[in-house]
Amino acid sequence: MTHSANRTFNSSIKIDVLIPAIEKDLGTLPYVIDSIRTQVKHPIGKIMVVSPPSKRIQALCRRKNCTFINEKRVLPITKKDIRYQTKRTNRSGWLLQQLLKLAGGNLTKRRYYLVIDADTILIRPHVFLVNGKTVFYCRNWSRPEYFRTYKKLLGTKPTASRSFVAHYMLFDKSKLSRLKWKIEARHKTRWYWAIIKKTNKQSYAGFSEMPASPSSKPTVTS
Repeated sequence: MTHSANRTFNSSIKIDVLIPAIEKDLGTLPYVIDSIRTQVKHPIGKIMVVSPPSKRIQALCRRKNCTFINEKRVLPITKKDIRYQTKRTNRSGWLLQQLLKLAGGNLTKRRYYLVIDADTILIRPHVFLVNGKTVFYCRNWSRPEYFRTYKKLLGTKPTASRSFVAHYMLFDKSKLSRLKWKIEARHKTRWYWAIIKKTNKQSYAGFSEMPASPSSKPTVTS
């Protein structure tokens, strides 16, 4: 089911928000936070900024009434443990940010939390739950490596015909827990180690943290 992006919905379901960030994001991060409060049509609980230790980001969180979270509290690994080096650039921090998003369920007591990139500013109203269904924002563009990693992790091909890599997504903790359990049961290790191991380190973008479960019967908004 597809809804026009121009129609405005509102939801009474309260959600928390997680933004992984580093100091280079300080140029856009204040506007990202403001856009969440104005454009996300849910009651907002905590807005959590997950970052390496940074006095500048902590100061911004105080000004914007957000919660600063040291990324070391979220996962027992750092980017030094990932070792994701392509021929041109080090992608360890990029992959770590994706793992932090997936681990964000440990930071909230709510069932749903929104993850959004620190350089993504919303300019239109957004709602992520309509009539009990999750709204996934999607696009036609993707990378073949995402699908190969998906199959390596889960043993099946993705059933979705579109890419859900839109730089923001609402996560349902109950479904996310089942996804992690399936990965761990298949690979006999923690879900984040499985992702690190199965990601092609020769590829510039070898993994996407934004899956969509076909069993969720999503409402897709484009």
